[in-house]
Amino acid sequence: MLEQVYRDHYRYLMCLLLSRVDGDKHLAEDIVQETMVRAWRNAERLDTCPEATQAWLTTVAKNVLVDTHRRRQARPKEVPCDATLTWNMPHSHDGYAQVVAATTVQRTLPKLKSEQQEVLRLAYLMDLSMEEIANRLGIPVGTVKSRLFYALRSMRAILDRADARAERAG
Repeated sequence: MLEQVYRDHYRYLMCLLLSRVDGDKHLAEDIVQETMVRAWRNAERLDTCPEATQAWLTTVAKNVLVDTHRRRQARPKEVPCDATLTWNMPHSHDGYAQVVAATTVQRTLPKLKSEQQEVLRLAYLMDLSMEEIANRLGIPVGTVKSRLFYALRSMRAILDRADARAERAG
């Protein structure tokens, strides 16, 4: 039955979603796939009438699209890397650059406030969403976003000061 649902509604869902994701075919396919997974999980809800099934799939696809958009908006923007940092990073295939970056972050984290350290670890090391962090810490989502913003800004300032000291010394 679900194979038939997929065959009957795939093109319709792709056309609908492509118009809503600015032609990003991969994102549209991901949303269709998630929609079909939800259809499989809720197979008992699917009506035998194709129009009713299409309406249900459309609603689910729109909800998945909204969830995807919200999830992307909930993550803070990465701090842009400036040109000098890019040029000074060693280019090797043995992971040396990642080790240097990880060591730098480990040395910088203790210089941040404890609540900033906590949200950075939860967001970037444990890859939790803003809502998950807020629930775990028992604080509002807005507070999580604020702490992440200021933590990244403070970390960047610490790294900039360290770079300035290194330039003066060397």
